[in-house]
Amino acid sequence: MDIIYQCKQFIFSSHLWNRLPFGKNQRELGYWKDNIARMEKWYSGLGKYNFPYPNEEQKIKSYDHTTNAILTYINSFIKNGSYLRDLQLDRNHFKDKIVADIGSGPMPTLLMFDNCCKRYCIDHLMQKYKEIGYPHYFYKESITFINSKSEKLDLESNSIDAVVSVNALDHVDNFKKTADEIKRILIKGGELHLLINLHPSKTSTETQSLTREDVLNCFDEINNFHIIKVNKKAYGFNDGETVLFSNITR
Repeated sequence: MDIIYQCKQFIFSSHLWNRLPFGKNQRELGYWKDNIARMEKWYSGLGKYNFPYPNEEQKIKSYDHTTNAILTYINSFIKNGSYLRDLQLDRNHFKDKIVADIGSGPMPTLLMFDNCCKRYCIDHLMQKYKEIGYPHYFYKESITFINSKSEKLDLESNSIDAVVSVNALDHVDNFKKTADEIKRILIKGGELHLLINLHPSKTSTETQSLTREDVLNCFDEINNFHIIKVNKKAYGFNDGETVLFSNITR
């Protein structure tokens, strides 16, 4: 068993794993494909999925069944406000600010925050998400979706007032390069809010085995960057912890 474990850890650490047809990227995309099927069942009242079934008034009905299901689910997702709890912020925290979410997945996550000047949702699979059916066009007036790897963000230097990331930075290919890019795009004195899973074992999609010290050292140039909260056994990592880092004192 130890040999199998060591082999898996070696494979998940390799650059090749990120590019294989059955590797990290395809597994992540597969997860979001499966989510569409769950949303469709939830919309039809045939399978529970995170939120109570929508009633007829809550259901969007103007498009095809899949799009209706996704849009209805996203409304519940935004109303639920998981980012507000995860990051311990209120809906108006980023009022009049330019905000970027690194590793947002296909969801318009930043709509949980009201009155932002501009919102960027960034993910290296964003174009693929559109191709499998996520209706980003519906939110084009309020969200800019960017297909970009975290190690080379398609944003200008010193252009973002606040950066957030939730349950994403243990998925990246290179954490140090990602941290450097976040610092590059963030304005001087800008806000940084990161919720990161720290786990000693790598998985097929969470290939970064990070420690608290790794994160703090990579962002040591950010004034007052510190640990806000530690949650043990979160997101299914029984051998790790989920840590909220920020440079804003709560």
